[in-house]
Amino acid sequence: MSRCSDRLNEKGYFKHIFMQRHRVSLDKAQVLEAPDSLGLPSVSNDAMCKPKVDWAIGAGHHSVKVLFLASWYPNPDNPVEGLFIRRHALAVSRYCDVSVLYIDTRGAEDKVIVSEDEGLLEIGIFKKIGSGMRHKTCDLILAYLQGIRDGLEIVEARRGRPDILHVNVIYPAGLIALLLSFLKGYPYIITEHSTGYLIEDGSFGRRSILMKAAIRWAGNRAKRITTVSRKLRDAMVDAGIKNRYSIVPNVIYIASPISIRRSSIDEGGDIRKRIIHISLLDDRQKNVSGILKALKVLADRRDDFRLDIVGEGPDRWNLEALAANLSLLNDKVFFHGRASDEEIALFFSRCHFFIMNSNFETFSVVTAEALAEGKPVIVTKCGGPEEFVDESCGILLDPGDYEGLVGAIDFMLDNFQAYDPETIKKRARDRFDEKKIGMIFSGIYEEIIG
Repeated sequence: MSRCSDRLNEKGYFKHIFMQRHRVSLDKAQVLEAPDSLGLPSVSNDAMCKPKVDWAIGAGHHSVKVLFLASWYPNPDNPVEGLFIRRHALAVSRYCDVSVLYIDTRGAEDKVIVSEDEGLLEIGIFKKIGSGMRHKTCDLILAYLQGIRDGLEIVEARRGRPDILHVNVIYPAGLIALLLSFLKGYPYIITEHSTGYLIEDGSFGRRSILMKAAIRWAGNRAKRITTVSRKLRDAMVDAGIKNRYSIVPNVIYIASPISIRRSSIDEGGDIRKRIIHISLLDDRQKNVSGILKALKVLADRRDDFRLDIVGEGPDRWNLEALAANLSLLNDKVFFHGRASDEEIALFFSRCHFFIMNSNFETFSVVTAEALAEGKPVIVTKCGGPEEFVDESCGILLDPGDYEGLVGAIDFMLDNFQAYDPETIKKRARDRFDEKKIGMIFSGIYEEIIG
C-alpha cells in the first residue's frame, strides 16, 4: 500500500488534481466528439414527451447544475448497462442543467468520449488497466483520479461548476463523491439500484472490512439517499448505511405509436396466446429455468401458447440448451436476443401477459413497463414488484414457488382478458411518470443547496 501511496504522491494527485478548475489537459487520451458516440439507445422526444428547450449555457432555463456520477451507464460494449440511470438523468434534465460522468476501467484503450444529446452532456472516460496484479489496485485508483480530473475539466468548461453531485450506485461513484466533498466542497446525494445489499445477493457482505467501511462512510456523508424500493432501503439500513432516505422509482420507457408501427419484427402469423419474459438472463437472479420447467408441465396438456424470451446474458446458451432438452425450443419457446426499446414495445403490444420469476430484485423496470403497456403480469415477491403489483393487474408469487407458477400461468392463459388494460396502463404511467420523478429530484436538490 505504501508503494501505491508513493506513486500517487509522485503524481501530485491529492494536492493538485482537483484544485485547477479550468485547466484543459487530457493526457494522451483520445478525445472523440460525436452525437450518440457513447453507443446510447436513442430515446425519442415523442416517446419521452420532452418539450423543446433552449439548452444554451447561460440561457437561464436551468438554475441548478447537477453532475451525475454513474457507476453504471450505457456504453458501446453494453448499451443497456445502467439504462435506468440515463432515464433518471433525462427526467432531471427537464428542470436542471445535467451533466453525466461515467468512468470505465474495462476499456481496450484510453479515450474520452463526449456527447451532447437531448440536453445531457455525457462524458465517458475509458481507461485501460493492465492485467498484472502487482499494481492493479494502484492503477485502478490512478485511473479513477485521472478520470475525475479530466471529466470535471470538461464539465466545468462547458457547463460551469456543478452545484451538486448525484451519485448513482455507491460503489465506486460514491467514493469519488466522498473525495470530492472533501477536496472541492461538493454536496452529493446517492441513488442506489444495486441488489448487493439484499441478503439474497450477499455481495456487500462478501466485501472486505475496509471496503464496507468506505461504502458506509460515503453513504452516511451523503446529503440524502434515494432508493427505488423499500426493500432496498431496509437492506441498506441493515448494512449500516444510516441516512435520510426517500423512495423514488425508476422511469419507464413508453414507445410512441409511430415507433411501434415502424418496427420490423415479424409476427409470423402465430395465433397462439403469447407470453413474454425480458431480462439479462442471469439465472441465479432471474430464475428463467423455473419458467421453462413450468411451461414443460403445461405443454404436456395444452398447446395454445408460446413464450418469447428477449434479452442477452451469461446464461442464455444454457437456457437454450435446457429449452431444447425439454422439447420447447423453437416450438413453444423462442429466444430473440437483445432488442431495442421500440422492438420491446412491439413485443409488449403483441403479448397477452408478462412473466418475471426472479429470486431477488430492487425494482424490476420491465415489470413496470409491461404494466404501462396495459399487460397483466405474473411476478414474484422478490423485492420490488410487490410494491406496485396487486390482484387488479396480476398475480404475485413467492420466489421459488414452482407449483404456484404452473398454476398461475395456467390460470392467466384462460383469464388474461379479465384484466382491464386501460386501467392497468393509466395507473402505471401515472406512478412512473418522467415529469413527476424529475420534479422529485429537483425538489431534493433545491432543499439541499437552498
